[in-house]
Amino acid sequence: MKNEAIKLELFCKFHNVDHELIYSLIEYGFFEVVKENEDIFIPNSEVEEVERFVRLSTELGVNLAGLEVINHMRQKMLLLRRELSNLKKLRNELIRTGRFDNEEDIIEL
Repeated sequence: MKNEAIKLELFCKFHNVDHELIYSLIEYGFFEVVKENEDIFIPNSEVEEVERFVRLSTELGVNLAGLEVINHMRQKMLLLRRELSNLKKLRNELIRTGRFDNEEDIIEL
């Protein structure tokens, strides 16, 4: 576990953040933690996300409800980016294989 996660206590000390903020984020469901004996660990895959929440909260004063809105919009934006990327790939494949009736109707993005 130690190579795959960071101890909550160490994370809080490194980022100079109160444990209560992290506990609130966990309770709100923003990310999952791993409990091992008495210790709580943040998986490495979640650290960047937790850091983002901490910055928004501490530097900008965003409350939990605001974090939820921001997180929802960010997830939606990431999904739309993936969809746009897939559409570009499909468009390029259709152009490459000559499956468009009128290539003048195609615009480059």
